[in-house]
Amino acid sequence: MGVIVIAGTTILLLTAQSPASAAITGPPTVIASPERYSPEMSSTPGIHLTVTGVPVQYGTTPTLTWRASTGSFLQWSPPDYRVVPFGSRCTTDGEGIYWTWYPGENQSVVEPPRVVRVRVTIQPSTGTKPQIYANLTLVWKGEWFEVVRTGTNGSKV
Repeated sequence: MGVIVIAGTTILLLTAQSPASAAITGPPTVIASPERYSPEMSSTPGIHLTVTGVPVQYGTTPTLTWRASTGSFLQWSPPDYRVVPFGSRCTTDGEGIYWTWYPGENQSVVEPPRVVRVRVTIQPSTGTKPQIYANLTLVWKGEWFEVVRTGTNGSKV
């Protein structure tokens, strides 16, 4: 994973890593929706993150451990759409999660971070397969966070 700065704009590099011994149909990739998000949006509490490309050998509900360099992960789902905060690290059972940046109680923080790094560690639900990873970087563009893809399918560039 890396970050490129071009004329004051930071660009995301999305990478995926896995051991050569793992039988994988494609590298795991973090999918972010929406790809442009402002903490002031009322339509969503954050960027919804999911993982695709998880090998079938990892089972239908692998354990996903999410980590962010800053911000918080949230759960937000029907039927009540209540926001449940988890902090900068949480674990899910194959389900997606939301990420948001909001200073919360720390009102002295006025500006969002320029770069946020997110990593998901994927642990199989069955067997003894090795952990695999997918990384994502979010960039603050002055009014919103944006996911900028420079590679395809999680490949390194």
